[in-house]
Amino acid sequence: MVSDATRRSIRWPKAPKGLSSALRRIALTLRAAGIELQFGRGNEQGRRMVSVLPTRAGPKKSSVIVNNRAEEG
Repeated sequence: MVSDATRRSIRWPKAPKGLSSALRRIALTLRAAGIELQFGRGNEQGRRMVSVLPTRAGPKKSSVIVNNRAEEG
């Protein structure tokens, strides 16, 4: 559920194909956050379905590389 202002936004998908494309573009980011998307056909009428599920491994922890070497100058 979104507000009318959000729905009228230029960034809001205007058609189901637009929503599918947007979800596919952010799928890797969602997977890193612990959310899995599954695309498929869900029923006998051939309707397209998108399932949103938690990943089995859960969210990935981000890692930071720290350089402890003293800089020479």
